[in-house]
Amino acid sequence: FFFFNDTATTEIYTEQIVGSVRCVQETDPIYSGCEYRTQEESEQMLEAILNWVPVFDDYNVDTVFENHVHAFKRTKPLKASRYSPDNGTVYLGDGAWGAPINNCKKDTSEIFEEQESKHHAWIGRVYVDKIEYLSLIHI
Repeated sequence: FFFFNDTATTEIYTEQIVGSVRCVQETDPIYSGCEYRTQEESEQMLEAILNWVPVFDDYNVDTVFENHVHAFKRTKPLKASRYSPDNGTVYLGDGAWGAPINNCKKDTSEIFEEQESKHHAWIGRVYVDKIEYLSLIHI
């Protein structure tokens, strides 16, 4: 387990919703916050972009929680891999679940709202008209 103490920063991200809340949890990130990738990881990401992103878009998925890269990231709302402020999916991650952090070079793509090589946790609160995510980042 990774415990946060008074050396953590917090930030709240709020997303307005209409209708049902749809969240997905996956192991490997579709949009990795790290620039470094193996050939196999790059192929897996491309395959996921081609096969899963259209499904998430069709079903209006609000949030995708991603793991495996071991670095903190939040994308802008995306639809068809492009910024879509009104109805896009936000990709949060890339969880380490207590494992060592990946001190990687940040991906400089404009789809990212924030990225850091830090331990982190997400706390989600679902309300009638919005989802609120609290990010705890260990400093």
